[in-house]
Amino acid sequence: MTLRYPDFLCIGAQWSGTAWLDSMLSQHSNVWRLPTSAIHYFDAIYVDGASREHPENDRLRAWATQKAFGAITWALQSKLDDSEKLARIRLASVIALRDLTDEWYGSIFACAPPELLCGDTSPAYALLPDDGIKHIIRLRQGIKIIFIMRDPIDRGWSDLQMQQKLAGAANIDAVSEYLTTERFLSRSDYMTTIERYRRYIPESDFLLLYFDGIEQQPLESLATIHSFLGLDDTCSELKHLDKVTHEEAPAAITPAYYDLLKQRLAPLYGRLRALNNPIVEGWFRKHYQ
Repeated sequence: MTLRYPDFLCIGAQWSGTAWLDSMLSQHSNVWRLPTSAIHYFDAIYVDGASREHPENDRLRAWATQKAFGAITWALQSKLDDSEKLARIRLASVIALRDLTDEWYGSIFACAPPELLCGDTSPAYALLPDDGIKHIIRLRQGIKIIFIMRDPIDRGWSDLQMQQKLAGAANIDAVSEYLTTERFLSRSDYMTTIERYRRYIPESDFLLLYFDGIEQQPLESLATIHSFLGLDDTCSELKHLDKVTHEEAPAAITPAYYDLLKQRLAPLYGRLRALNNPIVEGWFRKHYQ
């Protein structure tokens, strides 16, 4: 099999509209959709210990298996013909096996028709070190990168809510320690991600978007994304265009958590102001003025 690597990556940020982006692009006739969301190839190698035995990779492997079962169930119940069903089932199985080699990764996208664009939406790629970004470019010269930013405190609160859900805890002590970890901080350290990627990716191939802009003008934002990827702007009959956030309404941020997030993330707002963007200035004024 001839290997193929993605034409574009959406690298995050986590909880910033990446699921919306994946949903919108999957509805375009010239984009091939993966049977599961997020591959987690490069972060499994460069963020989570470069080891198949790393505990985080065990979690990702279990997650991939669960997603694969969901994709297989969908295929079996769909109205696709038998050959398409078998192709989707085989691909979902390959993804779930997570061999973590370039050949494995390339075999996934080799299933895409050559005339269609294909991409990988994995928000953890925002955390990649230089070697990880060089690895991406080595596999696919000219790859395009999409990065969506969200108000760091809002993003951090969504992150903490998920940590609470996973921990099964309802009090601040159970997850407040997570706020002190480098993993939490790095997910909101957008400037470091931007600077690192732009060392290797031309500005013309790096699209920076804002969650607020997508939420307020989803159609215009999607047109920008289509143009960036070289797609015709087919936006007339899109499903769930306005659903940028998850359907489950988020709980209001508690004063204690808000104070902790403000203190922890304050330096990141200072760095982001270097972008001279009115949305970023709005974030700063909202929390610190």
